[in-house]
Formats: sequence, structure tokens, C-alpha cells
Amino acid sequence: HWRSPARLSDPSSFILYLSPTSEPARPVAFIFVNPREYDPPILEHRKGLHAWIAGASLDWRNGGCLTRMVHELDDIPVLIICTFPSRFEVMWKWLLRRDWAVERDLGAGKVSLSR
Repeated sequence: HWRSPARLSDPSSFILYLSPTSEPARPVAFIFVNPREYDPPILEHRKGLHAWIAGASLDWRNGGCLTRMVHELDDIPVLIICTFPSRFEVMWKWLLRRDWAVERDLGAGKVSLSR
């Protein structure tokens, strides 16, 4: 559940956001990242971070916001994103073009990917 206190209050959880330099108090895109344990391991790691939810305002979509935010996470050894390829075709193609690896079919059309 998205309101899970453990997910939101874990000290390793964080929100990365972008805002225009002209209006720094007005975020236009965000990504929420929280810790996750993997069994079986992913990329030989049992622990990593999960990009749980992300978004961008309509005016800023296709403006490179997600690319820039994910680039800021490059130092994380294991980063996981889950998506529904049939519902979010653009996101699915975006991930595959950037060499994210399909890790698991989670059922009900949901897939996890890592990089």
C-alpha cells in the first residue's frame, strides 16, 4: 500500500525532484526511492533501492526530467523500477532503450527491471 509507514519513514527513503530555476519552490517532476530487499538476489545484491513512483507535470513531460533524475541515481549499485508494459508503453520503451534489464514477471502484467 502506498501509505505504508515503513516505506515512507525508512531513513534510506528519499524524494528527488526537479524545479525550474525561475521557480525553485515549484517542483515539476519527482521520483520517490525506498529500500528494498531481493530474494533471490538481483545483480548479486540482496538489498538495493526501488524507484517506487515518479511523475512529471504535463507541461514538462518529454522534457528529459526522468532521464535527469535517474542519472542522479547512477551511484546506486542496484536500482529497480516496476511497470506495466501494456499500460505504460512509453515508460516500457524508455527503460528498454536505456538498457534496463527485465528481472521478473510479477504477475498481472507487472514487470520489474534493474540497472
